[in-house]
Amino acid sequence: MGLFVLTLPKKALGRGEKRGNGFLAARGLRDPSHKRPQAMDTVLVALALPGWANRLRKAARSEPFRQILHNHQDVQYFADFKIGGQGIAAIFDTGSFEIVVRSSRCKHCVHPTTPYDHELSKTYQENGTMTQHVYGSGPCTTMLGFDTVEVGPHLVAAHQPIWEIVEHEIPILDTAKFAAIVGIGPKFGYNSVQKTLLMNYHVDEFSICLNKESGRHGYLTWGANRVAWDAGSVATARVFGKHHWATNLTHISVSKANASSVCRSGCAAIVDSGTSLIAAPASALMELGHIIGQIEEDCSNLHQLPNLKFNLDGQELELPPQAYVMRVVGASVEADSIWDLLFFKPKIRKVDSCMPAFMEMDMQTQLGDVWILGMPFFRYYHTTFNRERQVMQFAKAGDDCEPKSLKAREDGENLVGFASSGATDAAYRPMEIDLKQVLPPRFALQYSTVDDVEEVSSRLQARENAPTEGRHEEDIQLLVCEMWIINILAPMAALARRCFANRCDDRALLADVVDGALTPGACAELQQWEKQIMELISSNFPRACNNESVYTGGPGVAYALLRVAQLSGDSAALDAAQRFLEPWTGRVAQQAKKHPDLGCSLLCGQAGFLLTAAQLARARNANPKPAMQEYVALAQIAVQPRLDSDEWLYGRAGYLHGCLVLQAMEDSAELRRCIQEIAEVMLQRGVSYARQLRSSKPPPVMWEWYRDRYMGAAHGVMGIIFMLLHVPSMREGQNLETLRKALHWLGSMRESTGNWPVVFGEGGGDCIHFCHGATGAVLLFCKAYELLKEDQWLAMAKDAGEVVWKYGLLKKGPGICHGIAGNGYSFLTLYRVTEDVRWLGRAHHFARQMFSEEVQKQSRTPDNPFSLFEGLAGTLCFLMDLRLRPKAAAFPLFELEIIP
Repeated sequence: MGLFVLTLPKKALGRGEKRGNGFLAARGLRDPSHKRPQAMDTVLVALALPGWANRLRKAARSEPFRQILHNHQDVQYFADFKIGGQGIAAIFDTGSFEIVVRSSRCKHCVHPTTPYDHELSKTYQENGTMTQHVYGSGPCTTMLGFDTVEVGPHLVAAHQPIWEIVEHEIPILDTAKFAAIVGIGPKFGYNSVQKTLLMNYHVDEFSICLNKESGRHGYLTWGANRVAWDAGSVATARVFGKHHWATNLTHISVSKANASSVCRSGCAAIVDSGTSLIAAPASALMELGHIIGQIEEDCSNLHQLPNLKFNLDGQELELPPQAYVMRVVGASVEADSIWDLLFFKPKIRKVDSCMPAFMEMDMQTQLGDVWILGMPFFRYYHTTFNRERQVMQFAKAGDDCEPKSLKAREDGENLVGFASSGATDAAYRPMEIDLKQVLPPRFALQYSTVDDVEEVSSRLQARENAPTEGRHEEDIQLLVCEMWIINILAPMAALARRCFANRCDDRALLADVVDGALTPGACAELQQWEKQIMELISSNFPRACNNESVYTGGPGVAYALLRVAQLSGDSAALDAAQRFLEPWTGRVAQQAKKHPDLGCSLLCGQAGFLLTAAQLARARNANPKPAMQEYVALAQIAVQPRLDSDEWLYGRAGYLHGCLVLQAMEDSAELRRCIQEIAEVMLQRGVSYARQLRSSKPPPVMWEWYRDRYMGAAHGVMGIIFMLLHVPSMREGQNLETLRKALHWLGSMRESTGNWPVVFGEGGGDCIHFCHGATGAVLLFCKAYELLKEDQWLAMAKDAGEVVWKYGLLKKGPGICHGIAGNGYSFLTLYRVTEDVRWLGRAHHFARQMFSEEVQKQSRTPDNPFSLFEGLAGTLCFLMDLRLRPKAAAFPLFELEIIP
């Protein structure tokens, strides 16, 4: 869809973001009791006017108001309106319902156009509710308020809900010509009782049109058309969508060709002024490619291409080739980042080439496969939307977007006003599009056929290796896939290669959830798997107890068995834990002397061993203090500048976690001092290093590990901030402001897939793991929400959770560091925070998938298959948390947990 788009739920086509263009004709303003033009939200104003002024105002409102939509590069069409008396440039979006506006509250935003400032409004009323709006180019955090909204001279809505952008991760907003998206969808938004702008204006009818000529403006006309059409002059289609302007698409064909099978069984068409291109199912594009034929890269054969015929609810409308073909310019691609992802030979992409103005999107509704008829459609048809009658009407678009009869023909035109075969080449000039300005909607990304990307990539690679002479584009599908793979789907393909496809419907998940817990049958199944894992670990002691680290060795297995004992009351598990820990006492001490800087590593050094030993001693009614004292003594290493690691796995953040655990076991002034000193050192180092960086989006904090600037939970920013948030002094004053800025910055670093890069400054974040990517983000943002009580962090956590749900069934095994069990923990965290049983069901689904035949056959065997972080010991922790304490589950050695 348009410039960026709101995610559409699978069933009901949710909020879709679009770029409004065109010519809106609003009918109406009806007082429902008197059936006369009357703006309910302006009644109080009208009462203060003299009678003659009131009558004049009503009369004026009955006249159509034609508003210019300014054109920016043929992909952004915007107009002016007012919020609280302030002039704002906005896109009027038929695919959404709310008013979302860039606000002066966003202190870190770039404001290329004037933002809305609530302090300058005399009519603003604050609500304070925070939420997240997700667009195709990224999410934004918004705050609800109410203000007076004016469009043109006569449309006024007092107390209109508006959503102020207080933080966003949408790069294009930094250069966009608009500051607001004004939703003009037909009815209420999803799960909303707040009236849309159209409802408050009592607008029953509006129309949209765009000029065909590149660079020319469009029109938005509020007011009913005054043309009296006779039969056949306009095409009328019924609207079937509750939330979108959707109708039946019963057939698609081309002129001068035999009938095609596209949409023979029925499709849905959403007529959307904000969509830059035409979106269509992959199978339809494949067939159209065969019947349309080759498109020359220089557009030289457009006059030979057929018209596309769309049968909308029984009415046939056509698009000429210059409407469905575009010339792509300025879309240079850095081959190093894109082709490497696809395993192609790097090359420089052409930046001037003709290709179909389609994007691929596979999405089902009750009407069938979905097509989106976007901007190309509005350049040829003046489209009227009628909310009262629930219909759309299509007239021919005149030279200045005036509606003309479909019967009208001029010299050189065929029946519907397109250039005939004898027309000049100028009549077949396609629109020039800069792909940098065109971003697909999030729902399009969600429903693109990612499973087919590998096949298409192979075909593209074969073509790249073929001789240049005689090389031709194969079909429209290949062209479309090439365009979107290069610009959008490459990162998705990289994610898809790493995981099993997750096609589970949320409704099916709840069959095993009753009263916020798993059913007895589901629990029995989990318990059986736990028993099998215990037996495997026990019978493979030499391999399971093969080194001294908590990460992959015996102490990590001991930690898992300690959890088993505490959760199940199994005293034998305590003995087994001691058996796995005891052999490494001497070795750990030797390693600490040999590599002193490694001593405070929670996962690979002495610290992790001592923390496990202290907790196990306490559980066995032994004395934990010797191990605790040795652990605290390691602080002298942690606070020294020579320790160059602040991250969780090897550095200060992991050591800080252990200090917090010991403090909860037995608080002391020494522990409090250690915690404070370590936190201060970590934050100061992060701020200092960030100041040395040169970046277009500089971070407020940054740390380095082995010369790389990692983003994730294990080695990077997410894990460090997570631990700092647990320290009370870090949640006060300037420290809190720094961490809050860091959280906002992290949110802004999401890529088009919704995931995060592994390393700052490098694209292609293809890891959905605890150690790197969205899983760690879920844990961080949930903790920020719990500790700071700010709704925006929960919204970010949920959004990251959706990414884990889609791409989290990893092929790397069952472990918690980079396996399915670790991703399952993110769902348990979301369940704890939200109490939404859907997340519990998702965690259970991931648990079951680990033991499915397909996953077990195709998953890679970890190097340490019985270990805590790579293998079955971590899986055992996840299964027991899922079964016995889903609302209190804690990711091992990361989320703070005290084993009594």
